[in-house]
Amino acid sequence: MAAPCLTRSPRPPGLAAVLVSLNVKQAGDLGLEGQATPHAADILQPHEAVFLRSRMPDSLAFDPDPSLRWLFWLAHPDDEVAIAAWIHDRVAAGCAVGMAWSHRTPVRETEARAVADVLGVPEAQRWFLDAPDGHAVDHLTSLAAEFARVGEAFRPDRVVVPAFEQGHLDHDAANFLANRTWPGRVREFPMYHCYTRRYQTLNAYIGNGPGERREHSPDERRLKIAVARSYPSQTLWRNVVWYERWWRLRGRPVGLAHRELLRVQTHVDFRRPNLDEPHRSPVEASAPWRRWIAALDAFDLENE
Repeated sequence: MAAPCLTRSPRPPGLAAVLVSLNVKQAGDLGLEGQATPHAADILQPHEAVFLRSRMPDSLAFDPDPSLRWLFWLAHPDDEVAIAAWIHDRVAAGCAVGMAWSHRTPVRETEARAVADVLGVPEAQRWFLDAPDGHAVDHLTSLAAEFARVGEAFRPDRVVVPAFEQGHLDHDAANFLANRTWPGRVREFPMYHCYTRRYQTLNAYIGNGPGERREHSPDERRLKIAVARSYPSQTLWRNVVWYERWWRLRGRPVGLAHRELLRVQTHVDFRRPNLDEPHRSPVEASAPWRRWIAALDAFDLENE
């Protein structure tokens, strides 16, 4: 794979142009009733994000420093929807931004590249690995070498991964590998937890570690919706819509497009679920967790 271009990323297209290109429609289920899709000529007002500051002593998760180099490591094409507004914001701020995916298929790679174009991440700063979907945990040693290679090529100041939250073994594998191959403190964003439950909780913190919450402007909300609709090969959009409807009917709207969550990772004991009771014990007794521990045992033996 060619070495990446390490110059600053160009400013991404304006949000109005992005939304026109992705043809955002019917956003009512995500809390945008009555808001028209903007036109490319619209003038967007600056948005000052609201941060709930972490109590971690070293740094912010949503660090606004424009000189930082950010690497977003995703398990699958479409995981980026959970952190897409921040990726777009960092490119717009002039940061060097890279994206990498552990898994791909030809269709999913095409979808991810289209979204990366929208977010403004340069072609030379994207990497796709070949871990089989659902089986990254069975290839930790070979993936660790690839994670290290990408890190050496891009040399990030910040690495962002899906949280270690026992929602999907591929997400946990990406988190583990980022922590094993990058010397800094990893940032993690919640996807969903936990795999022992029939109905999982989306995009909410669980376990150890305080976190930050970044509120979105209306334009960023529309961007999030546009990105979520950009993976027709997957069930992502349908799942998000039904999740929003379910909680709205219960009188507890969640507004997934309204904010993003990120925290400096503190839980790095990968042989213990980052879950509180009553979730931890069922996970520890589950087949996926036994598979996870077996994979860690194999990794340790292969890397003695």
